[in-house]
Amino acid sequence: MSLSSLAIGAGNAAGSNAAKSTAYVQDGWLYTKTETASGQALVTAVQPAAASGVIPVGDSRVWGNVFDKNRKLTVAQWQAVLSMDAYPENGTTNYQDVGPWRYCEVDYEASVGISDYRGNTFGPVGVTTVGDFPDYFKNAFAPYVLGKTGATNTDMKNWGVQVTGVSAANFKADDSRLDPYPNLSRSNSTKRAALTKICKALQSAFDNQQDKYVMSHYAHINNDKLLPVLSALKGIGFTAFDKHNLVGMAFQVQVNTGSIGSVSAFTSVKNAGNCGSLSAETCFATYLTDQYIRWLKSSSLGDDAGNCWRASMALDIYKKNPAMNSVSTVNSVINSSYPDNSGKCPTSGIKWSKNMAWE
Repeated sequence: MSLSSLAIGAGNAAGSNAAKSTAYVQDGWLYTKTETASGQALVTAVQPAAASGVIPVGDSRVWGNVFDKNRKLTVAQWQAVLSMDAYPENGTTNYQDVGPWRYCEVDYEASVGISDYRGNTFGPVGVTTVGDFPDYFKNAFAPYVLGKTGATNTDMKNWGVQVTGVSAANFKADDSRLDPYPNLSRSNSTKRAALTKICKALQSAFDNQQDKYVMSHYAHINNDKLLPVLSALKGIGFTAFDKHNLVGMAFQVQVNTGSIGSVSAFTSVKNAGNCGSLSAETCFATYLTDQYIRWLKSSSLGDDAGNCWRASMALDIYKKNPAMNSVSTVNSVINSSYPDNSGKCPTSGIKWSKNMAWE
């Protein structure tokens, strides 16, 4: 079987094996069983599969000491569980953001009229040939989707040739890029078409497994540490969480902020609409906490003061469309209040602090 058919078929095979995979929460911990496309078990967690408190999987601000505390899985095992969602940077426990989308920012924003807050950096199809794709390919895609460990630049190049149909002579692969027609500009239609094929090959596997990875992202919580957050949310009127598809909401916000670049992946998760055994209220609070924690003024939490707009945006979207079923509302909120990846930070209302989230 060719590498291209493996790449494109991996997602379908994984989807057909979905019944064999499980993810459930017990006593505040997420337990998973993850399988390869051929149905081989990668890891079964029989001990708590997360550190105490919250692990924002896929967030580059997962700091080693917290991540390692009480963690029963090895880095390699954890990587297997989340291979399409994140990979360990340089063999450490510092997980990067979602891998493929640093390489392939799928043309979602433009197709639904969302302002291009990236400043059109990647051109009209939203594809770049630089970034973390080589690491992602070697550390996650090849081992856990193609079933090949120890992938090299040559492997990556061969895969690109198979997927795109571009001849090896016109393909360049090294530790900084996977680039068909390296002598052409990104605006060249021939090059864009080849790059789009690469992105679609990555996306096919990612889409069909996305529900599991989103579940993993939002289920690593300790309910006790979210109680103050839940109380605060109730205090400003968010009281009917169980009536709304809050996983869908969180994922919808992520799609529209570029964290996830796949429309079909969003649809799958939105329709699934569950947080395992966690209540929808807790799931939503987890998402908001994850967003607010990024801009708290605490060096120990690796804050990012410029990211406060994300949580504020989530609240604004929820207020205008509590059912979280209107993409046009999302677009309207983003375009009117949060263009260009920005927005005003909350100055009143909930006083978020690390005591309201986790230590």
